[in-house]
Amino acid sequence: MISKYFVRCIQAIALTLVGAMPLAMLHAQGAPPSLQEQLEAQYPLAKITTQGGCTVTNTETELAIQKPGISALPANVSASPCAAHYKNGTITKTGFKCNYWLNMTKQTLVPLEKGDKVFPIKFEVGKDEVKIAFGYCSGDAGQAVRYTGQVVIEFPKDSLSAASVTQVEDKIAEVFSPDSGNNQQGQSQNGGGQSQRSGNQQQTDNNQAAPQDAPSIEIGQTIEQVVAALGDPVNKLKGAGTKQIYFYNQPKLKITFVNGKVADIE
Repeated sequence: MISKYFVRCIQAIALTLVGAMPLAMLHAQGAPPSLQEQLEAQYPLAKITTQGGCTVTNTETELAIQKPGISALPANVSASPCAAHYKNGTITKTGFKCNYWLNMTKQTLVPLEKGDKVFPIKFEVGKDEVKIAFGYCSGDAGQAVRYTGQVVIEFPKDSLSAASVTQVEDKIAEVFSPDSGNNQQGQSQNGGGQSQRSGNQQQTDNNQAAPQDAPSIEIGQTIEQVVAALGDPVNKLKGAGTKQIYFYNQPKLKITFVNGKVADIE
């Protein structure tokens, strides 16, 4: 004869199993992926090593900057004090907090330009913002220097929780595009209101806008050739790696050199 105690034990075990079934089923099915997980699936994180100074082992993660005003800092310091903020289609300028921090730490921001290639290393989804940290390698292979930066993409209050991942990705694409090289030129970006042009077309437009008797400056010319044609610039700016920018007033030009040769004319 089965004792009442044994029967009660069996009943207790059965009730426990039945009560646990919904939880087990939920665990088996899995919770829906978070926005951060979906973004990291869409934008795989880069693997950057210090081999050769700065080496990206999965270069397919490359993104091209679509907005001016983004900067980077040496990889051994935090980029968050000087993070670029993107709101209403514009990158806001660095404020007092960043300038004070730069002065205290004796660091210098390295300005990046539209078209520069960066690599995502971290996503953080907040209440009304998405933070994207990126790595940037400057210089020739084997001697590249690693930099890091951060962009905070701001959304209207309480709108991010209701936004679809596609809407968030569209907003990110206004700042970072997976397209590179000539593929991204000539395509309008959401919210940008302007289209990028190829280097040759941009050069042609600039030459047309310049006075007819202005010296001809072409992509590929050396710094010496440009100075010989235009004279010394009114201002110079040292960019990341081998990049240098010369500013002229007569005619009004902004000339970007990479490795000592003209890479862009505006």
